[in-house]
Amino acid sequence: MGDAKRKAERALISVLIPERGRPEMLNRLVYSLFEKAADDRRFEVLVAIDEDDPAWHRDSLDRQLGHWALSSQAKVEVGPRPKTLGEKLNILAAKASGDILWFIANDYEMLTEGWPRIVREAVAKFPGGLGIAFPKDSLHPDHASFPIMTRTMYEASKMFAPPWFPYWYVDTWWDEVGLMLGVRPEIAVEVSAPEGRGTPQGLRDVTFWATFFDRMRPFRMRDARGLAWAVWGKDSERTRQMEAMIESRAAFCAARNGHLVTPEFAAIWEGKRDGTPTPEYDKVKAYAAAMLDNIVPQERQAKPVRVAVAVPSGRSCEAGTMTSIAGLMAYSSGYQDLELMLINLQMSTISMARNNIVQRALDNGCDYILWIDGDMKVPADTLLRLLQCGKEIIGATYCKRVARDDGTHETLGRFAPVVEGHEYDDPREATLLPGGVMLVKADVYRALSWPWYADVFRWAPDKDGLAAFKEMVRESLLAPPSEDVLASLDGSVFGEWLADGYNVSSINYNSEDYFFCVKARRAGFTVWCSLSLTNEVIHLGEYEVTCRMPDGALKLAAE
Repeated sequence: MGDAKRKAERALISVLIPERGRPEMLNRLVYSLFEKAADDRRFEVLVAIDEDDPAWHRDSLDRQLGHWALSSQAKVEVGPRPKTLGEKLNILAAKASGDILWFIANDYEMLTEGWPRIVREAVAKFPGGLGIAFPKDSLHPDHASFPIMTRTMYEASKMFAPPWFPYWYVDTWWDEVGLMLGVRPEIAVEVSAPEGRGTPQGLRDVTFWATFFDRMRPFRMRDARGLAWAVWGKDSERTRQMEAMIESRAAFCAARNGHLVTPEFAAIWEGKRDGTPTPEYDKVKAYAAAMLDNIVPQERQAKPVRVAVAVPSGRSCEAGTMTSIAGLMAYSSGYQDLELMLINLQMSTISMARNNIVQRALDNGCDYILWIDGDMKVPADTLLRLLQCGKEIIGATYCKRVARDDGTHETLGRFAPVVEGHEYDDPREATLLPGGVMLVKADVYRALSWPWYADVFRWAPDKDGLAAFKEMVRESLLAPPSEDVLASLDGSVFGEWLADGYNVSSINYNSEDYFFCVKARRAGFTVWCSLSLTNEVIHLGEYEVTCRMPDGALKLAAE
């Protein structure tokens, strides 16, 4: 076991809880953290209580610590009420001793047994300690409502929470930064708010703060770049990949959170207030307003992210495919800064259809192509989930529709070799991936030469390479060279190389989608497979074939 792995397994977790006016809920949360820890005591709980909070006084505080009976792990900071929620969290973070820092609201509780181990294992996979993880929260699905970061990230960013926001947005700030970095996993820890969605204390001026958050997106892009440079290195391959994607990822974030600045959102929340703002609220807002005045007004993504939903087919597609595509386009069109077009070319040759679709998408200025074959059924949020991964080439694998003799279905594609300790990462790198459900950034096609897709046949490895090559040339070219020209290969360096047995694989046929994967990887691009989406796509035919990817099955497809 390496030193890094041992250190990750011993990492101390600091749980940061800002408290005001909710002693009973706080008590429930702290109890649940200890109760569900499975005798793991490598964590500490830090609580910040305002000295002017009428729900607390010194006697009740002492009694509460006694009730917890674990005061060596539970620390309470009592002091003047901070100006903002972000400032309150930063005070706690400065007192924390942990290698991992995690914020959770006082009206939640822990549901997952053994949560400290799961948190450590997930965070240990962060490249260089950089990334944002988050637990499952049914009130905020697919959102880092309670961000988890390493001390490395905390120290590199010089803050645990952006200090300007009196409520909300400290989580959404890191949610977007994690998306821009491309390291933002949801972990197998579940938390819940028994009373349901609460109302932030001191809620005021919803439209102003939503606008302030929206206009601060360039600062989050700056932070993501700065973190990558500080931790990964300015010239590292991972940083290069992040910087190549950051504009499109920022556009995705703008679309994802565009609802925050709508009148409808403000109308819902303006009337919901719980408690009073801090005495310094007017000064906090004035400071934020001054910052806004100094920010150059940001055009709201002058050019929206344009996605071609590409469906190569014969004369017909499966009904289930078309209804799922309709659902996908309706779901995706609800996001600002996303523009979709549907391209369906009906041709007998799939490789020709794919090449023509690519050219049409490029001619129409598309930023991405989402491939959905005419016999695939996909979830409505497929596009959003794949865009969120921030990869240039990413898709899902699936099984062949026709079963083998033993009744099982072959899983298509191959995974890249397993790296120890990262066997089940999602998404996972692949060497070959079928093209039935795949999102490709248009710049990939611009970087590759035509044809992007082609059916490739190879001769069997047991044949003489030179003779097989001559036979292929005679049979496949419309105007084959003369026999004298072919004979000139005999004794040449090229002919000797062929005669030795040109053999790149025991497979003598590569489909057009595998051809694309090989060509893209040789050009330096990486192909990724979304395991979670793989579990949800369906290959349609006489029967619906699903491809479940339990841990034990992953290695079966690996080279």
